[in-house]
Amino acid sequence: MVTELYTIAIFILLLAGCIASLLIRKTEHTGKIITILNLVALLVALTLFYQLNMQIIQPVYWFNFYIDELGTIITILILILSTVAAYFSVPVINGDEKSIKRYYFWFSLFIFAMVGIGISADILSTYLFLEGATIFSAFLVAHDRTHEAFEASLKYLIICSFGTALIIFGLSYIITINIVSFSYQDIYLFLQTNTTTDITTIKIIFLALFFGFGVKAGIVPFYMWLPDAHAEAPAPISALFSGIMIETAAIALLRIVDAFSPVMVMVPELNLVIIIISVITMILGALMALVQTNIKRLLAYSSIDEIGYIMLGIGIATQMGVYGAVFDIINHSFLKGMLFLISGALLYATGTKDMRKMGGLAKMYPLLATSFLIAGLSMGGVPPLNGFYSKFLIYEATFEAGYLWATILAMIVSLIALGYFIKATHMIFFGEPKIETTTDGGAAKKLPIEINVSIVILLILIIIASIFPEFFLKLVIDAISGLNSF
Repeated sequence: MVTELYTIAIFILLLAGCIASLLIRKTEHTGKIITILNLVALLVALTLFYQLNMQIIQPVYWFNFYIDELGTIITILILILSTVAAYFSVPVINGDEKSIKRYYFWFSLFIFAMVGIGISADILSTYLFLEGATIFSAFLVAHDRTHEAFEASLKYLIICSFGTALIIFGLSYIITINIVSFSYQDIYLFLQTNTTTDITTIKIIFLALFFGFGVKAGIVPFYMWLPDAHAEAPAPISALFSGIMIETAAIALLRIVDAFSPVMVMVPELNLVIIIISVITMILGALMALVQTNIKRLLAYSSIDEIGYIMLGIGIATQMGVYGAVFDIINHSFLKGMLFLISGALLYATGTKDMRKMGGLAKMYPLLATSFLIAGLSMGGVPPLNGFYSKFLIYEATFEAGYLWATILAMIVSLIALGYFIKATHMIFFGEPKIETTTDGGAAKKLPIEINVSIVILLILIIIASIFPEFFLKLVIDAISGLNSF
């Protein structure tokens, strides 16, 4: 019962954020209270993970949830980013009282839904929470109430509706083969023991679910919503989008691959489909990022690139591949979360997202310059930074599985990523200083402490993950051991 109480406490704290956002009269305090509630929820999640990892308590099924180490790691990542995003929001989310209340209300519901995705025990619950996260985050994309923001929000919902249709189709088809429930565990046991089930039917179900959840993750060919939504959403929301939301969809896909693994062993073409889609996603994301001048769109396409890496590790479906994928999820959460917060800091300081209008900002913002450069090098897989270790595991997994072509392409994409981050770093921080550094032609603004502290927290986590990668890898290995086939 202790495990369930920890989970209940986390959900109550997040729902308390919804209530607080509506009841607090002084909106200047709302962001700080939401930050505190998320921080307390994070401490509860860390305590839960410690007790699970030390086997003081055991993983349990509770209603439609499975509270295990993997789900708890995802919950911790969500709450780390939600805490820093809420604190970052304090100086950057302005407007009338109703606007601020709406922001923190949808923010809290968004986090609540993502936590639900991470610990869902069945496909239906995962879908319902992911659908909730999609709807709640659509309101956040449109927060600025500009024409571009509304258009991006609508595009996001329309494209994601294709994913919804595919997931519902897959769930409906599951009923026809007499599986007792939508539980990942029940599907795995059914497929393992019922070898006479029509393989074609299973392949159709799997592909419908893969592409359905893949829409939410931003894979090719359904990635089109991602650049616009990331570019128009407030920076803290973009950090959550890229830092963890698309990763929760990837975790759902990992659990689906695990559940369908008895069939995938017999039909390796399914793995090949995932690998090919992943490689195309990586290449497209990297090439599109290379030509961007809007910093948030560059980071958005970089996220498409990175989700390709994560899906490649999952598609290989070996222990090494899955270790690399989940380790990359952790690294990407810290790296891309910080990079999007830096983009928000630059927008706050200079009034523009256009890198061509920046330049020479390193002297004024050494923290931003240092953090951006470290994160960019890590995203490019430069040792000894944390991004190198997870990417190396994926390279090794693809090579050992016999997909040398995928290994080579993944390495080339890393070099492209390194190139566009070095280019962006030069344009923003080390290029020729521009005459107009803000929209009104004045001097660049001093950054509030909330912005600096939020970035420093993620920078510290990146440094820790770079110095002690074996610690994080051990946590990943322990978490993955709870799955059926890895």
